[in-house]
Amino acid sequence: MQKYETRNRVIECIKLLAACFVVFAHILFPGTFGKIIDGTARLAVPYFFAVSGFFSSQIQSQHVLNRIIRVLKLLLLSTALYTMWDIIKIVFYNNGSLSKYMLSHYSLAKMARWLFLNVNPVAHHLWFLSALITCYAIFYLYVKLNENEKKSINYQPFYIFGFLLLMMHFLVGLKMTGTRMRIDIVTYRNGLFFGLPLFCTGLYIKENCRKIHTCFKLSKTKSLLMFILGTALGVFQYIKLGRVEMPVGSFFAVCALLMLATEIGKEEKPSQLKDRIAYIIGKTSMVVYIIQLMCDDIIKTIAKTSHFWQSAIKNQNIYPLIVLCFSLIIGLFVSLAWYSYKKRQPTTRDL
Repeated sequence: MQKYETRNRVIECIKLLAACFVVFAHILFPGTFGKIIDGTARLAVPYFFAVSGFFSSQIQSQHVLNRIIRVLKLLLLSTALYTMWDIIKIVFYNNGSLSKYMLSHYSLAKMARWLFLNVNPVAHHLWFLSALITCYAIFYLYVKLNENEKKSINYQPFYIFGFLLLMMHFLVGLKMTGTRMRIDIVTYRNGLFFGLPLFCTGLYIKENCRKIHTCFKLSKTKSLLMFILGTALGVFQYIKLGRVEMPVGSFFAVCALLMLATEIGKEEKPSQLKDRIAYIIGKTSMVVYIIQLMCDDIIKTIAKTSHFWQSAIKNQNIYPLIVLCFSLIIGLFVSLAWYSYKKRQPTTRDL
């Protein structure tokens, strides 16, 4: 039977909360409340990248390569799923042309943007998976060149590289919002300038967790306050300067959130049941992230033949919650099915 060793139950639970905020970043609430929620949601994707780096501390190059393959499979499966849904919707419902759809979405130009800038040709939010592959690919090269069975890997040059990329991301983002310059967002919101700095941040926190706690005399209360302050600063920046992919405050909120999860995680007691629940929650978060826009589209397609759903869509205060619930139900079902399948497999270490 498959054995599940959850690395940190708190981090897995926060991943699901972050996925919920991603839904609210795409399906907006109206008014000032909507801006506050959207501003808060700016920390969700950065958190995913940071967690990936956090759990990459001192792993071998083969392990990194296995992760690349796993994420690549998930990316291709997700892209195929959205392509199939588009084909069903366009060809069968709207009598569109299959060849025209394929040529427009899978042209050489769009494939190049997908490869180099992580812009998915059929579902824009899937850029995260492409960007994560970029992070792992660069990390793989670094680990491959520096791994040594007799001693741990020194990540200092990797941290410096990530810090420089982070500063470039902040400067370009702030300049674009402050001066209203028209810069294609994908030039700085991709795996290199967005994902890798956060990946490095998570890795740094994992490697230097004790030093950080000692230096700043952190406690759970202080970490929580830092998270609240960072989130508030990110929301303030969003409202005053406009929507940016990662406000400065959100970056600090993500760091505080990881430190808080680490502190709480130290107090966790062994529990096979809790580990399994955390495993399912962690998987559900990724499924929710992937299917949320499809759920939105499915509801809108159904609404064309239902007055009830048409009314639900028009109610902007309720509709984001409907999409979230729909996504959570499907996500939980898929995660339970996957868990049931993995239980029947030979014992292996979950990546």
